[in-house]
Amino acid sequence: VSLRNSVTRVTTACFEPSLDYVVAKVPRWDLRKFSTVDPAVGSCMKSVGEVMSIGRTFEETIQKALRMVDESCNGFEAERFDQELMHRGVACTEEPVMAELQKPSPTRIWSIAKAYELGMSVEKVHQLTKIDRWFLSKLHHIHCLKQSLKTMDYQDLGCNEALLREAKRCGFADRQIAKELRARDDAPSSPPRHQMEDSALGADTYAGGQVQEAHVRHLRKKLGVCPVVKQIDTLAAEFPAETNYLYLTYSGTEHDVQLASVKVPSRSSSKSESSWTVVESGPSNDWSAQVQDQRTKAVLPGSDRQDSQIQASRIIVLGCGAYRIGSSVEFDWCSVSCIKTLRSLGHEAIVINCNPETVSTDFDESDRLYFEELSHETVLDIAELEEPEGVVVSVGGQTPNNLAMGLHKKGVKILGTSVEAIDTCENRFKFSKLCDSLRIDQPEWSEFTTVDEA
Repeated sequence: VSLRNSVTRVTTACFEPSLDYVVAKVPRWDLRKFSTVDPAVGSCMKSVGEVMSIGRTFEETIQKALRMVDESCNGFEAERFDQELMHRGVACTEEPVMAELQKPSPTRIWSIAKAYELGMSVEKVHQLTKIDRWFLSKLHHIHCLKQSLKTMDYQDLGCNEALLREAKRCGFADRQIAKELRARDDAPSSPPRHQMEDSALGADTYAGGQVQEAHVRHLRKKLGVCPVVKQIDTLAAEFPAETNYLYLTYSGTEHDVQLASVKVPSRSSSKSESSWTVVESGPSNDWSAQVQDQRTKAVLPGSDRQDSQIQASRIIVLGCGAYRIGSSVEFDWCSVSCIKTLRSLGHEAIVINCNPETVSTDFDESDRLYFEELSHETVLDIAELEEPEGVVVSVGGQTPNNLAMGLHKKGVKILGTSVEAIDTCENRFKFSKLCDSLRIDQPEWSEFTTVDEA
């Protein structure tokens, strides 16, 4: 009874929780790297890491979690199981799908998506997996939304705002929606892969061909389909929450916290008006210049952080994501050290990470913690809401480094090593050219994008 709830800070720890959010924790397995390991999942610890996602619906939460575990994954999709069968050298038929459904394994979730694609019912999947029908019906709803998106092109989706909102409410990423939409028949053929990667984060206006992530983002912002920031609240708003433990969701109408991109109405505003007015945050060529006139410079070390006349600059720090072989706790140490240094200098540290095993995701380590996926879409959404002075991508390993170029193209200022230098080191062609210019010997190499080329 004497222990205080660290979230509300006004109730005791013995209060019965009343939750208005859904949490999913998903392990990351790297069993392919160990050919002799039994892939069956049981009580034995075999995962190398895990992620945690938060949302307002099960569909939203599970799809976010699947993307957090593997950044190349779009969500709950059958294609992942097709890739697994190709790796095993097995034909994609109903037989291997049914065999996978009957045993717990790292790829079982994908076999459920494949089963639905093959026409299996929720009841049949339940009989094979013994998974509760409630969970299976929610996964089937994701499958049905995916089938609906497949029947549409970009213009059709623009005329069906309800479907777009439902897809986002159920955790569909912009790139996932773009992948499912049909290309216009009268549109030019898709450009080469390297050009598609650039255009996916480039031009927002759809001009035909394959729909890209940027096109879907442009459409949903035009229709006002944007996420809201919600606060972890163990008592469902019965008592005000004091924690900075935050997440994004499309199942909401207002933000739980004050944001830089949201203005408080003047005192003369009528009571009937909305409490918040969202200010559209469009792309800028210089993110720091865009927000510099909105706040003063950071406080100096030793000054009073509580002085209301001084507003510290906001800095976003991207965490490491799920632990994996070759990327583990060392990046969490780097993240925490960066956060502590920023705060000691008077900056407001905002952390984005999805790994519940890390110290950086303790909500008392930073000024604000977004327990969210490290994707271009999500980081850009948070950056537009928080309007930071810059983003640190260099302390979380490969995952945040991969986001640097896309964020830079959208006007987000990347702190530390220049984006051009990062890209030169990450891009094999540019790095090879740099070595040649410096007369540094390098081994012969080739890049393949298909199995046939290899």
